[in-house]
Amino acid sequence: MSRFLEQEHWKRIKRFVSGWRTNIESWRKRATERLSETSIKPKLIRLFASERPPMAITHVQPPALLIMMAGTTVRQYEQAGQLGRLAASLERHAKFFRTVVLMTTDRSDYSQQFESGRVRHLRMPLPVPNGVVSLLLSAAFRFRTMRRVTSVVILDEPAAPAGWLAGRLSRSSASMSADAQWAPPRSPNVNGLRHLLVRAALRRIEQVFEWGATELPPYTPNATRVVIPSLIDSDLYCPLTTTDPAKPRTVGVFMGTESEVDARVVMGVAERLARRGQSAAIRVLMDGQGAEALAASLQAEVEERGLDVEFLTMPPVEMLPDAINQLRICVAFNDSESVQNLLRAMASGVPGIAIEPRSGSEFVEQEEPDWTYFVLRCGSSEWEIAQSIETLFREPGVRLRMAREGRRFVIANHSLEALAARESKLLLGADLLVQSIVIREPEFDAAAEAEKLAQMLELVGVTRDDLETEVEQEIAA
Repeated sequence: MSRFLEQEHWKRIKRFVSGWRTNIESWRKRATERLSETSIKPKLIRLFASERPPMAITHVQPPALLIMMAGTTVRQYEQAGQLGRLAASLERHAKFFRTVVLMTTDRSDYSQQFESGRVRHLRMPLPVPNGVVSLLLSAAFRFRTMRRVTSVVILDEPAAPAGWLAGRLSRSSASMSADAQWAPPRSPNVNGLRHLLVRAALRRIEQVFEWGATELPPYTPNATRVVIPSLIDSDLYCPLTTTDPAKPRTVGVFMGTESEVDARVVMGVAERLARRGQSAAIRVLMDGQGAEALAASLQAEVEERGLDVEFLTMPPVEMLPDAINQLRICVAFNDSESVQNLLRAMASGVPGIAIEPRSGSEFVEQEEPDWTYFVLRCGSSEWEIAQSIETLFREPGVRLRMAREGRRFVIANHSLEALAARESKLLLGADLLVQSIVIREPEFDAAAEAEKLAQMLELVGVTRDDLETEVEQEIAA
């Protein structure tokens, strides 16, 4: 009896399962018939049957610049009163990079002192006394931040190991900015077992930006040399008045001490100008070794010949704007220092004359050739130089245009803003040999400039009220 009941139980289960199978099959047929009658089925077939396109990149890593210093701290900049200078340089790079990260061995965070939302300072998290090792460990400790960097720049030799590690982690190039205007003093010697790690890292630096460096950074034979043009502070050499009729017609000549032939040429030019009735005083500024003795001997010869020529030694750089203020025209022979002084005069709004070399060679190689478009080029003979000087004296329109365009060229190519932009674009991979950087002069704000002048006068003990009182007394008198 029990066996019979068990067989009946299994028969009921089989009928139940077969019924469900029949129902599921009928439901499937009816769903297929409905899909064939609508447009959903072809769409589903095309969706799953067609090939999918490759995955599109929806996020691009923003450009971020990492600047590293190991031998000097931001605290030392602050103690020396140069924190504003460092902050201004970081802000210049921030114009081209989304984020600028400064990494030093400071134990304090100076991000707030930089007063820029795009400049960030990374302090040292580990109390390690050695700057080279501490910066290297700090870079390894922050490997996630290093991977987001697109360009790495070191400002001194001790930061080379950390810069190499950051470049490896971020898969970007590691560069060195040698003797930049905001860079700390470089290490003169990296020899010995103590600097073995530094020398090994310097050999792996890919490019070096030379900011007027007299000596190349050691142990960088494989690096690409990028020479930054000479810096001309356009704010220091401001536009001067060169067309005042009451002002003496003084011609400034920048000359080195390598050859006395140029000095004899200048004497001949003075004689030719005197015979033509041109009342022009020539002031020769000599620079180089033995300039004082050579100027004294040449001055004695000038006095014997009765020429209106004065041979002087080059004043210090901080007093050079006052010397340029006395000039109407500047003349430069073809040597490195003379060309740089010519660019300083152009920044002051003084028209210039560039004397071509006698050997037929080009002008100074380290300077860009475009500067010769904004000066009057002439030969090295006495007649050609005298003719060029007389032409500028006779044509005030040409003189004014040369002064204006020359200053604009210096600002666009030799100012600190332009040089920082050049370095930033090279770090980004831009070809500056084709694309020129144009930086326009800011508009003159009379109120702002008057306020700056008032603040400068207050520092020397003269207030604005005192000035107004003196003006009222002069008017009343």
